[in-house]
Amino acid sequence: MPNQVFVMSATGNVGKNVVDMLQLINECSVVIGTRNPENAEDFEDENTEIRKFDFQDPSTFTSAFDGCDAMFLNVPSHPTMAHTVPQILTEAKKAGVKFIAKLGVSGANPNAPTFFAKQHGMADNAVRESGIEFCSLNPVEFMDNYLNFQGATIKSSGSFYLPQGNATKSLVSCVDIGEAFAEVLLDPNEYAGKSLPIAGFDYTNAEIASILSIVLQKQITYVDVTEEVAEQSLRSMGSEDWFVKAMMELNSLWKKGMMVASNEPLIEILGRYPQSFEQFARENKEAFLP
Repeated sequence: MPNQVFVMSATGNVGKNVVDMLQLINECSVVIGTRNPENAEDFEDENTEIRKFDFQDPSTFTSAFDGCDAMFLNVPSHPTMAHTVPQILTEAKKAGVKFIAKLGVSGANPNAPTFFAKQHGMADNAVRESGIEFCSLNPVEFMDNYLNFQGATIKSSGSFYLPQGNATKSLVSCVDIGEAFAEVLLDPNEYAGKSLPIAGFDYTNAEIASILSIVLQKQITYVDVTEEVAEQSLRSMGSEDWFVKAMMELNSLWKKGMMVASNEPLIEILGRYPQSFEQFARENKEAFLP
């Protein structure tokens, strides 16, 4: 069991849940790495330290991992990811990090035809080459995406718009992902060398709309838009070309029904069944409402 865990992107959707669970279990001290330390002050306690860590500023890597023997690695997917990860690993190894739990993606492979899978595949290779033991947990899709990315139109018009047809896809909540990472970080001997899919339950978007309608007590509709409309929407929000292309690749995989995984690995890690989308929707009901 590690003495001190470094949690990267600690104020993000997954990272904050990793911190919450590590603090709840309270079997090691925690170091929070964040670009804006003032935004993480609510996490600070006698066993939690906040340090500045900025992916765009390698000078912050130098002392970020001092005293840490385990790390939650969560690097934002970006064209510079393959360059940034080796720099992080160099400093982590110097500091004495012995185990890494990495947030990956489904289908990660350096030769993958899609952007996110290729970037994460290269990152996985970099971790292997560093010699640091690691485990990769690979969620298929976050339930939280329906709140973070579809929440605005669900609130305003009672609809959400995606070019994904009627395909089934596996969803998992960031709360469950965070708990899974906490369990992995505290038991390196059990999980080192493993790459595991992380999934909750399977749904179509029509089923998601039906669940939201029941929970919110108002009609919610899924609109299956064309790829052209979806791409225009991404560009209208100011998304960069690489991100638009990457998201359209993902939408294509979702529409083909290729984003499905077993929930058995997650059940084994948690020792319980993961959240259903109905549970997630009820816990976040107010955030979906105007």
